[in-house]
Amino acid sequence: MFFFFKLETVLREVRYLEIKDRKDIPKAALDIYKDNDTFLSYINNLNYTITSYNKIRETVAEVEYPLIDRQIQAIDHQLSDAENKLTWSTSGIGDYILRTRSMVFDLEQRLQKSKNNILEIQSIMATWSKSPLYERASARSGGTAEKQTSGDSLLILSDLDERLNKRYREIRDAGERIHSLVRDNRQYLQVDENNSNTSEYWKAYVEYIDEMITDGFYAIIQCDLEFFRQETDRKNVPDPLFQILLEVHVKSITTYRFSFIFFCFCFSHLKCYLLHLLKQMHPMVSLILLIILLQIHINKPHLFHV
Repeated sequence: MFFFFKLETVLREVRYLEIKDRKDIPKAALDIYKDNDTFLSYINNLNYTITSYNKIRETVAEVEYPLIDRQIQAIDHQLSDAENKLTWSTSGIGDYILRTRSMVFDLEQRLQKSKNNILEIQSIMATWSKSPLYERASARSGGTAEKQTSGDSLLILSDLDERLNKRYREIRDAGERIHSLVRDNRQYLQVDENNSNTSEYWKAYVEYIDEMITDGFYAIIQCDLEFFRQETDRKNVPDPLFQILLEVHVKSITTYRFSFIFFCFCFSHLKCYLLHLLKQMHPMVSLILLIILLQIHINKPHLFHV
């Protein structure tokens, strides 16, 4: 039955000969051409089935294949009858072609939906990877070319708590959305968790998504650290990030320890935010991050505007 390309050629040639009003068309070809519309419907459905089947085979990821292996085997079994037994004149051939198309199309659509969900998860994790939590006042004002006062380029800390809370809410809501997408994928891929083998494959699939999310968190942290790296690099001749005030009184002079203010005030929010993101990760990551912050504190005294 899968020699339908030859059938399509015969139908096309007979149609051409009829247009030319040829009288020498073979009777066998004319008999076939009587069911031209039916055969064309079969051919269109078969072409559609082949396209969907090839898409499954070409796009399925290594971590996805074990989850749909049985479904692919069922389709292959269905196709084996067409390869070995069925002919164009077999009774019920039209219904068979439609059933086969439905099986293949259903799997192809469910697999594509699961892939779309993976893309959405990647998009969610990329939301904050290009927008640092911290910014200068000049950036918020649009970076106009007019001459700015010294305070116009300082780091904005007045609404930092509000920004932190907003970021926490966004990440929490994103987590709920990701959990929902993973549950949908379990249905799309028809995962049977009662099957021990399938359960292991599903676990590997979830770990694949976890790695994707972990990479997203690293990108978020890197974005914030990169902001401070660029804003404290001497080569860039950066403006001060902070302003320290010295209050002088008649009976006493109140001073503030420079390093204490820097560590406790300037980076306390950043440290809490990063530790919140990293609390489920390897403890060495948090330690390295704190060492980086401390090195910035020691090596960048020009950050301050007095």
